[in-house]
Amino acid sequence: MKKIKYYTLDVFANNKYQGNQLAVFEDFENQVSQSEMLQIAKEINFAEITFIKQNIDNQRFVVRIFTPEHEVPFAGHPSIGTSYIIAKFILPEIKQKLTLALAHCDIEMTIQQPDDIDESIFDMRQAQPEFRETFTHQEIVDELGISLENLDVSLPIQEISTGLPYILIPLKNLHAIENLKFQYATMQRFFRKKIQIQNKQQYGAFDFIFLFHQRNLRN
Repeated sequence: MKKIKYYTLDVFANNKYQGNQLAVFEDFENQVSQSEMLQIAKEINFAEITFIKQNIDNQRFVVRIFTPEHEVPFAGHPSIGTSYIIAKFILPEIKQKLTLALAHCDIEMTIQQPDDIDESIFDMRQAQPEFRETFTHQEIVDELGISLENLDVSLPIQEISTGLPYILIPLKNLHAIENLKFQYATMQRFFRKKIQIQNKQQYGAFDFIFLFHQRNLRN
């Protein structure tokens, strides 16, 4: 029977059972296959889990991230939580900087207070954003069922990625967000069509919708 060490933790939390759950597995001997990693992710059923697959000179760590549905090339709280586990339990001495080699790219992590790891701030230098496909406002009305009167047509609608693609859709105001009603059947067809066009089968369909509105801030 295979046995590998793992940790569970809560990211973005001051106390137990808060924040974002994460499980981090040590697999430096590569005992667990890709299909087994996915099975474990389904069994744990957290939003994401990670596998540390390689330690390169106690500085660069190859990490893979899984949801219960598929592997993802990047995710925020798993990167931060995995860095904490590496710093606290794997490194012989806590360093201020370490690198995660993720599927999307290398991510540099900075530990602001290495002498007080449990209270330290972790800084993450993400990949540069990629500005991808743009959409007309009428496309979003037709494909996602969002009312044109709720869209802020002064701003573009675009897919942007720093590892996971998001479609940013500007709405007029908070009221528009609070009263939004999605047509999920049309949304599913929209994403299926994008998968077929862009051939995103390696990591599954990772387009997410991010809705926002501008707020005028005054001093």
